[in-house]
Amino acid sequence: MNSQLQAEEVEALRAIYEDTFSSQSEGVYKVCVCSEGLRVEMMLMFPVDYPSTSPPLYELRYAPWIKSSDLAYIDSSLHQIYNESSGGVVVYEWVEWLRQWLSERTTSNNDPEPRHDVEGPQALAQEQLSVEETHSQLVLAQCPDILHGQPLTDRKSTFQAHLARVSSTDELETVIAVLKQNKKIATATHNIMAYRIYHEGRDTYQQDCDDDGEAAAGGRLLHLLQIMDVRDVVVVVTRWYGGVLLGADRFKHINNVARTIIQESGRGLEHKIPTSRSAKDKKHFSKSKGGKNR
Repeated sequence: MNSQLQAEEVEALRAIYEDTFSSQSEGVYKVCVCSEGLRVEMMLMFPVDYPSTSPPLYELRYAPWIKSSDLAYIDSSLHQIYNESSGGVVVYEWVEWLRQWLSERTTSNNDPEPRHDVEGPQALAQEQLSVEETHSQLVLAQCPDILHGQPLTDRKSTFQAHLARVSSTDELETVIAVLKQNKKIATATHNIMAYRIYHEGRDTYQQDCDDDGEAAAGGRLLHLLQIMDVRDVVVVVTRWYGGVLLGADRFKHINNVARTIIQESGRGLEHKIPTSRSAKDKKHFSKSKGGKNR
């Protein structure tokens, strides 16, 4: 049983991390964990009784800047994650915890007070940051209202749907940009998207989908929008993978959270999502990408 769980976990880690996950030798693996300029290599080896009764063995490399007190905190936190897993696989959770720790360390090391006496490249960098912040505020102000559904969790994977009413691809891109300003959404394993926009003058739909690495999920989500006969809407389903393969159940969860938010938005918005069965569906362009089987 342990060997099967280990093999499934390695397959899932390869699918998620691709080039940043590699096999060094038989039973030894390496994951490169990066966040905002900081990089750590985690070397891993699975004992024969992992995950049932023992955690993975690990070593952090190329991180001489990490203090011994921080190393002790990391070790304690990783073992706590394993202890709370009830004998489940934990490498994905370890890697994402370490990535978050690196991100928080980068943030805590930043100077909290802006300097006003800098010149040259530093001054230009501050000016560019100010321009980017202003642009971000403008995007947020112009964004349609976004509804966020209730998260659904199954075997450590969590699914959450987001919905907005859009009437153009510009509004669509604004919604996606604003969603990804949320760091948790931006760093999720998948953000599966589908939209339909009705062009009344031509009596056609402009529609598309994006798997974001979850093979065939975007097309299934778009099909749901079609059979529910909705228009002028974009739905994004975020998935945070928890390290356990769900098989076909993942598609069921994606569609269920999407269906729920569509139904709730139709009841809760001042203007309900319009429907039409007379218009002809038209595929505008395809961004759907192949993905991994998780």
